[in-house]
Amino acid sequence: MVAHSSEGLPATELATSATVPEVVAQLKGGVEKKAQAPAADLKTKLPTVDELRRGIPAHCFERKLSKSFYYLFQDFAALGLLYLAVPYFEQYGGLLGYLFWNCLMGVFGFALFVVGHDCLHGSFSDNQTLNDIVGHVAFAPLFSPYFPWQKSHKLHHAFTNHLEKDHGIPWTQDKDYLTWPLWKRIFNPLPFSGWIKWFPTYTLFGYCDGSHFWPYSSLFVRNSERVQCVISTATCVTAAYIAFLLSGSSFFTWFKYYWVPLSFFSCMLVMVTYLQHNEEDTEVYEADEWSFVRGQTQTVDRYYGLGLDSTMHHITDGHVAHHFFNKIPHYNLIEATDGIRKVLEPLKGTQYAYKYQVNYDFFARFLWYNVKLDYLVHKSKGVLQFRKKFTGFGIVGSSVFHGFLLENVITTNVKTMTIPTQIQTKKTELKRTPVPTLPTMTAIKAAVPEHCFVKDPIRSIRYLIQDLLLLVGLYAVLPYVEGYFGWIGLLAWYWAIGFVGCSLFVVGHDCGHGSFSDYEWLNDLCGHLAHAPILAPFWPWQKSHRQHHQYTAHLEKDRGHPWVTEQDFNSRNLIEKYFSVLPISGWLRWNPIYTVVGLPDGSHFWPWSKLFDNNTDRVKCVVSGVACFICGYIAFVWSGYSVYNWVKYYYVPLLFQGLILVMITYLQHQNEEVEIYEPEEWQFVRGQTQTIDRKWGFGLDTLMHNITDGHVAHHFFFTKIPHYNLLDATEGIKKVLKPLDGTPYGYKSETNMDFFFKYMRYNMKLDYLIHKSKGVLQYRVGVEANRKSQ
Repeated sequence: MVAHSSEGLPATELATSATVPEVVAQLKGGVEKKAQAPAADLKTKLPTVDELRRGIPAHCFERKLSKSFYYLFQDFAALGLLYLAVPYFEQYGGLLGYLFWNCLMGVFGFALFVVGHDCLHGSFSDNQTLNDIVGHVAFAPLFSPYFPWQKSHKLHHAFTNHLEKDHGIPWTQDKDYLTWPLWKRIFNPLPFSGWIKWFPTYTLFGYCDGSHFWPYSSLFVRNSERVQCVISTATCVTAAYIAFLLSGSSFFTWFKYYWVPLSFFSCMLVMVTYLQHNEEDTEVYEADEWSFVRGQTQTVDRYYGLGLDSTMHHITDGHVAHHFFNKIPHYNLIEATDGIRKVLEPLKGTQYAYKYQVNYDFFARFLWYNVKLDYLVHKSKGVLQFRKKFTGFGIVGSSVFHGFLLENVITTNVKTMTIPTQIQTKKTELKRTPVPTLPTMTAIKAAVPEHCFVKDPIRSIRYLIQDLLLLVGLYAVLPYVEGYFGWIGLLAWYWAIGFVGCSLFVVGHDCGHGSFSDYEWLNDLCGHLAHAPILAPFWPWQKSHRQHHQYTAHLEKDRGHPWVTEQDFNSRNLIEKYFSVLPISGWLRWNPIYTVVGLPDGSHFWPWSKLFDNNTDRVKCVVSGVACFICGYIAFVWSGYSVYNWVKYYYVPLLFQGLILVMITYLQHQNEEVEIYEPEEWQFVRGQTQTIDRKWGFGLDTLMHNITDGHVAHHFFFTKIPHYNLLDATEGIKKVLKPLDGTPYGYKSETNMDFFFKYMRYNMKLDYLIHKSKGVLQYRVGVEANRKSQ
């Protein structure tokens, strides 16, 4: 395998025995050789545009106004029928029916877009004024600004596969990719990114050509263009406002039946555009190697099947013809394609032949290519191609580590040590850091007031009833919240339910630890009453959670906290590495990922998962699972046996409760300085000192029974102190840990009213642990920051 750097220098395949400087030289493209790569030898003569035109039947260039209007009316009629049918999709299909309806809206919305696309190319009719009017009629309902996109899109056609001038296709070189922040590198692989790449990312925010809605963005240079931008924006806003009025002036209805379908249209548009121009062997050209015909030959026709190609007016399987001659109306593309295929026949077997694929797996291919095709490297002088993944050497299998080597390893002073040896010997060279004398548990307990250890069952039950009543109250006001405030009110209600649901969880959490009362039977009963309504299996969670407390900050035994070392991180695939970075991941980590799927401790609902090793635990799993099922079924009955209502008013609120629970658990144990210990360095008190109290503010700490700002005390005495005594206990613990201030073992507390953003930022920033000293690990960013400050 041969790869090339952005300088066009040849790079040889990596060898496992290569020294660090040699590997860096290879990754840098052989910088030390100072030899320029030869230019691509284009021996095959490419046909001229005139020769290609002569290969196409003359009538393919004719625009028939009646035929063009027929397709415009057809697409509007199809969309109208889909809106009439949506009640039946939802009534008989529930959530799945609604999802399928959105997919159909995306397909037919894109079909309408193709008609408007003909208008801006002048292939709808011979009258440009008529083209512009019809183009706005087709584009405005899709919230797509006609005149601005006409400008940016024409540049894409004029300079297809030109490295610098191909608008709408942001070709990325290795030198650009390696300077990007993490969020920018992983945006494309995110499954949901396709839904937001067109709007708002491309048209509104203006990545990469400038905003299509703002007349003073970088896209426009003349006042006439700015006026056109205002006109197109006004038509889009008008169409959206009409949709709002037709939605009964309800933001929720408007969002559900207008904006969500538009996001599916956006995904289809992005998918088609991406797949027509991206393949593993696609060539992209620098200015001195580019020519119009050469660039257009890199376009790919793809047959989607399932009737989609005809529905979307053959923009998928006739894209090559469209790129060579964008004046050809869509209904003549297939016939024109046959002519172009014959002209390109002599080029078969070269990079410039006609390209065609049957892709029934178009959506999966789109997702896969977004993961796989990350950036371009030089194939030859002036010619770039997507990087081939390095596979010949252990840990260099991902673009992230490739970037790490380029950015960091080149600064190493090691001259002869091989990379595998360097990694293996790192740990053996580490020295043990002396640990100050830590207080014993007896000393810590003596500092806590005695009343903190008293469990009052009456008071505990009062909090249980209080939280259940708060939930009932929130459901009672739901019709008013949703009725007066639409989807914004519903979103606020979801958050409120999440916080109160978490409060209820904390009461059940006391039951699981035995700090609810001194009676085990009462703890188990109330624990199920608290946890079952929020689909948390009480006994299985009690089992896994206790091990987290017994081995807090233990590298191997801390359950619920999968501490990730550098070796673990580098062995993971892209999804495993960056799932936690996805904003949506927080909503899914508790349920279904942790409790149902069982990552990482084993399913809490399946009695034969790895979490359970005896029949007693398995029976408990069944009992707790049945309790959750009963509550879920009662909610289904109260939802009128509607899956849609059940998901909307029961399961989605539980996802918010899961998010808040995940945030609490994560933030109490994570920051740049937290220490994690290997078995020989771990001890109970040392591990617990790595817990962090965080004050969320806004009354949330009190609402959630001080599990946020009293977490340190809870960790030291998790079976003994009920939640309502945590703050008093914290004051005592602060005093006994005071002598350790300035060390990693002092009392840790932060005020974090930005708790949600801190949680998101930490998920991006804190990727994996590396050794700080012998037996002690810390997040990479923390270790690197300490080294720089020394």
